[in-house]
Amino acid sequence: MFAVCNNKFELVNNNIVAIFDFICEIVSPSSIKMDNEIKKEFYLSKGVKEYWIVNYLEKSVTVCFEGKEIKYSFEDDINVNIFDDLSICLKDVKLFEV
Repeated sequence: MFAVCNNKFELVNNNIVAIFDFICEIVSPSSIKMDNEIKKEFYLSKGVKEYWIVNYLEKSVTVCFEGKEIKYSFEDDINVNIFDDLSICLKDVKLFEV
């Protein structure tokens, strides 16, 4: 998991908890449902602006941003929506050797 936080916090049971702007999860075969459904709903309900689900088996990235969900391939240039001028292409990144 990779996360970006821009100084947003909330108080939960007397603990300070960060609210992330961006979270990127790399799913494993055992966590596909958790990352695609449970974590996605939880993160977005807590105010995460952008959530990426990287599926290295499918060589795809699902981007959730502003109520939309768009699926990309590793060949695509994918805009990081929380930044004005940043895109990422994963075609040359070796996440895992399968």
